[in-house]
Amino acid sequence: MLGTSAVSLKRRPHWLSGLFFVATLTGCAYMPAQGPNTLDLRLTEIEQEQLEEKFLVIDMTAEAVASFGPLPSPNLSVLEAPAASAPAHLYIDAGDRLIVTIWEPSADGLFSASGSPRTDIEVAVEADGSIFIPYAGQISVAELTTDQTRAVITQRLARKAIDPQVQVRLIKGTSQKLSIIGDVVTTGQYDVPVTGMRLADAIAVSGGSKFPTYETRINIIRGASEAAVSLEDIIANPDNNVSLMPADIVQFIHDPRSFSVFGAVTSKNLQPFTKRNITLAEALAQSGGLNDNTADPTGVFLFRFEDPARLTQFGFNEDLSVNGGLVPTIFKFDFFASETFFLASQFEVQDEDIIYVATAPAAQFRKFMSVILSPFFSAAGSINSLNR
Repeated sequence: MLGTSAVSLKRRPHWLSGLFFVATLTGCAYMPAQGPNTLDLRLTEIEQEQLEEKFLVIDMTAEAVASFGPLPSPNLSVLEAPAASAPAHLYIDAGDRLIVTIWEPSADGLFSASGSPRTDIEVAVEADGSIFIPYAGQISVAELTTDQTRAVITQRLARKAIDPQVQVRLIKGTSQKLSIIGDVVTTGQYDVPVTGMRLADAIAVSGGSKFPTYETRINIIRGASEAAVSLEDIIANPDNNVSLMPADIVQFIHDPRSFSVFGAVTSKNLQPFTKRNITLAEALAQSGGLNDNTADPTGVFLFRFEDPARLTQFGFNEDLSVNGGLVPTIFKFDFFASETFFLASQFEVQDEDIIYVATAPAAQFRKFMSVILSPFFSAAGSINSLNR
């Protein structure tokens, strides 16, 4: 027994050496990784000519972060007249019902009745857009406002009635409707009051969006014009609370935004926006933060197709390949610098941004050694079991 044991002990180092060699070759053939480490990216940066042909890299400093402030919020001023901030005029159309009141100073006037100096005439607008008023005849009122209709009637009666005074009121406007559709609590057609209706009023009468405000976009279609803003932009900016017009279409669209996080973070995933604006610091926190064992704090990168107008001061080259007019841009953050934590709390993430946290070279070395030594300890354990 002692002899056998001695022979086994003498042969074990040679056997383990072979196993170590095989494991080394296996480790060299394939080393799993979450992505390039910071050193890899820095080596790429050295190849400036190839780099400039593909994308723009910006080291984020306080000045750089200040240059990339929040994007300007869209507004609804692009809608055709009437101006977005002006009250809407209601235009008369076929099917509307009007009350035309005519006053005369004399009891003997054409429209005096039973001693009253006034007469109320209720009329319906015909299919051809006209109404009939006694002594004034058939009058085309389609596409006219009530004030314009009053002026026309007054002119027609000028030489027939005694100093006529005319008032026109829209009491039932079948054409004075707008449509609210999409991801809203109550879709349908809604009457536009004579006093007008603003966008906030339309949101209120329809019950509002089915989804959070930061996930809802409001699209207004007016004839050939169209404009869209976030529901939160309507709340934040009173200028977006525009006056609506009859025949407008107000569409509620569920438009959730998201960003992707890869690399050495706790949770690699597609992350949704949980509020209107999210900073880089909040985005990393939402992903569980940097992985303490593998992350390289000097290598946090944000990838984005950026508007070239925001890149002119960073040496943007117009020959740089672009995607639909946007420039592939990499923003680099070094979290070893304490001020970067403040910068990250100011830099806003945008929809479809990609955040990548590089793996530390030391973490790759530890992984390499784990691949090599794991078979060694596993084989040694197996031999010990056999000897028992």
